[in-house]
Amino acid sequence: MTLSSGPGKKPLERRLAVILSADLVGFTGLMERDEAGTRAQLSALRKEIIDPTIIGRDGVIFKTTGDGMLAEFKNWPCQTKLIW
Repeated sequence: MTLSSGPGKKPLERRLAVILSADLVGFTGLMERDEAGTRAQLSALRKEIIDPTIIGRDGVIFKTTGDGMLAEFKNWPCQTKLIW
């Protein structure tokens, strides 16, 4: 069976991946107490630890929100170790 995205479109590609959904617990409270400091700390964590860790394991961050993100890892058997 071939999956298609519609008439005249090329077939859809099936693949296995790990999707990481991350959310910062207590973000609203932190922002209420110190918005500038919270933003600075989150930015530093992303720049120094989170983003390099994801990218270094062949991950792609494909969506970010104020306090969360979604990332995809295509080499799923190895990346489950990152999550646990």
